[in-house]
Amino acid sequence: MVLPCLYTHTHTHTSAPPFSLFFCSRSSRSKPGHSHGQPQRTSTFKDCKEISTSPQSSRMFNESQVGLGLENLGATCYINSTLQALFHIPSFYNLLVNDSKHQLCENECLVCAMRKTLAHCQTKSGVAFQPDLIYNKLKLIAPQLSLNRQEDSQEFLMHLIQGMHESYLKANKLNFYPEETTPINQLFGFEICIEKACPSCLHVSTTYEHHTELSLAIHHHDSLDKALKAFFQKDLLQEYTCQNCGEKVEATMQSLVNKPPNVLQLQLKRFALDGTKLRKLVHKVLVPQQLELGKYFPSSSPADYKLVSAIIHHGPSIGQGHYTCIGSTSDGVFYEFNDEKVSRASPRPDLFSEAYVVLYERTRPGNPKPIHGDGPQGASYSKDKRTHLNTKGDDGWETVTGRYKDRKPSISQQQLSLTSSNLKNAEILLPNNEVNGSFSAKFTNL
Repeated sequence: MVLPCLYTHTHTHTSAPPFSLFFCSRSSRSKPGHSHGQPQRTSTFKDCKEISTSPQSSRMFNESQVGLGLENLGATCYINSTLQALFHIPSFYNLLVNDSKHQLCENECLVCAMRKTLAHCQTKSGVAFQPDLIYNKLKLIAPQLSLNRQEDSQEFLMHLIQGMHESYLKANKLNFYPEETTPINQLFGFEICIEKACPSCLHVSTTYEHHTELSLAIHHHDSLDKALKAFFQKDLLQEYTCQNCGEKVEATMQSLVNKPPNVLQLQLKRFALDGTKLRKLVHKVLVPQQLELGKYFPSSSPADYKLVSAIIHHGPSIGQGHYTCIGSTSDGVFYEFNDEKVSRASPRPDLFSEAYVVLYERTRPGNPKPIHGDGPQGASYSKDKRTHLNTKGDDGWETVTGRYKDRKPSISQQQLSLTSSNLKNAEILLPNNEVNGSFSAKFTNL
């Protein structure tokens, strides 16, 4: 049963979001410092005069060209696998190849670099190459990551998507609901509605968060369907202070997807903090090639998805091992991308059972009506911290979800306030004398 949304909070809105260093360069004929009366923002890349915000159908995803392999500098498999996973999303491919405005850029922006790297991948030379345009921008995409050590591919993917989003955002001077106005967020962005219901006064507190991916705890689950069901189940929140009646109660909390994405990015939390040790969860998780999400979040439009690519982590720990990608052509044939080597994947039921990140594309993309409307004035909007990772004072939290194995899960507000500066993409396993199951948390600080 879906709880009703009551718009009782103040709708806060900032006039301009923070920007990072990902912007296209104007033509040399543009006057430096020209900002239409606004303070000039300084960055390595300035904005383009014009960027297409809607891909055309002049050139489409071509199943006959699988794509070339990418050379590994020694520890760059996390970048290579991420690029291949993105390049095998048809809508992402079409966006890049049809964005002709970026051909006019004089200094390479991040979108230009991705576009040219994809074009090189699609040549028929048959020779693997180094994606230097992306390697050279790593310090701009994610300053904390390195070309010389094993890094987290999902973290790189998160920063790469954010960087491309900011490039479009700056170029089009968008400042109103920016998460929904760039091509990148039209593909990956979606809205989560978090409802907390007070059993005493029946007041329902509703908060909206913008996301580009879901992180799923898999410690107690052997299938993606079970992990999704656990993510969207209703939980109990202990010692919750109701904003309406002021009482401390055991409230119910549930997350719902308000606007389904066109490209669904799911991270399977393969790394768990067990006491003080970070260990990898190596058990197989059944990942279906077709996903129907209507049963997980009600919507007025169908939400059917097709698996198009996945990132696989091989090895014992997050700091050791190797990343590969499995990507699909539009006719449904899967290929494995292992750095320089590209080979056809043998079809088998457990092909994706060790996946770390899976990417689904909506089979009937569109702009569905939100299940709770567009959030009229009075609703509470909470920006996902993944959208502003460089903001000062960020405590490192992206999402906090309580998912328990027992039938009556409960989370205290004290547990929800946990912070860490040393963990990322980890699932916390609390002792059995504290809870029966696992408390899942996502960290981003290194």
